[in-house]
Amino acid sequence: IWGWTADIVMTDEDGDGIYSITMDDLSGDVEYKYMVDYFADQENLVDDMVDGATCAPITDYSSYANRQVAAGSTTNDTYGSCLACSDDETYGCTDANATNYNADATVDDGSCEYASVSTTFNVDMNCAGIEFSTVHITGPIWGWTADIVMTDDDGDGVYSITFDDLSGDVEYKYMVDYWADQENLVDDMVDGATCAPITDYSSYANRQVAAGSTTNDSYGSCFECGTDIAGCTDETASNYNPAATEDDGSCDYCDDVTVNFSVDASEWIGVVIGYQNVVINGSFANWNGWGVELTDADGDGIWTGSTTVDANVTHEYVHALTGTADWYSGWGIIGYAPEACQLGISETTGDASPNYYFSGECGEVIDLPTVCFGSCVGC
Repeated sequence: IWGWTADIVMTDEDGDGIYSITMDDLSGDVEYKYMVDYFADQENLVDDMVDGATCAPITDYSSYANRQVAAGSTTNDTYGSCLACSDDETYGCTDANATNYNADATVDDGSCEYASVSTTFNVDMNCAGIEFSTVHITGPIWGWTADIVMTDDDGDGVYSITFDDLSGDVEYKYMVDYWADQENLVDDMVDGATCAPITDYSSYANRQVAAGSTTNDSYGSCFECGTDIAGCTDETASNYNPAATEDDGSCDYCDDVTVNFSVDASEWIGVVIGYQNVVINGSFANWNGWGVELTDADGDGIWTGSTTVDANVTHEYVHALTGTADWYSGWGIIGYAPEACQLGISETTGDASPNYYFSGECGEVIDLPTVCFGSCVGC
């Protein structure tokens, strides 16, 4: 009825904590609520109503709950509650872990104070493998700032900093030279380490420690600096681990994918004069004609063939007919991929690509589906 204005100020003339106002021009049922400091805070009675109270009947039991009174009445409300403010309540700190814990307090008033605990962070930079001038610690409690600089007073390569105002579990990470580089612990966590539990195992992995602790970390690693890390140390291996310091014999040199092609050319071979062969030409054969020669041993019109290509590469290819009509060039009639199954944009050239494509991981055998010549589907 007042347009939810914040301009109606109540007064406490006798200083007893009860604020009042009288209005002479109201009628009917009056919907209302209390607030302080021009909507800096307002009472929320939803929980009380959900619990069965009746003081705020204008409610949806989730987002709002407003009081109601008949005009001509006198209210005796308690701010933020459907219950009367009891003289028996004692305000104070109700946390037994606080230095000013009040065992007699029945209502926590937010006054709890805690003993200062020191949290010391140490990070060993001797195995960092990077050049740097400054070492920093950062995290969400500091707004990911780059301005917290650690020091190495004794020049032993271990940088330190101590905080006296931390509490709970502290998420953090190290960086150098104001974000010029930052540690990446994702691979360590994927491999089973535990030093960075705040992670999605792909794009980030942040450390965590309980306030009051002292850390002894190694920059960019979950392992102690100087500790041997087992893994494949051969850079030519497909599973080379650049962090490994001790070869464990696990190196894998597999770098091939086997692909099986199958093209139904029954509507072409024996129908179109001068073409007796079906081939696959592609990037894996430098786009030379007769890249992969297909055969139809049982004469059912389905031509098949296989080849071995590099793993972890997107390979492009087309179907082609060849024979006497094109002097066996390997490029007589070309079957490009329809839009529904073509690559679209070539990863190597960036140009439009109307070609078929595939890729596979090391050791994989890819059985491409049988499709009609120049089609995405079977005949």
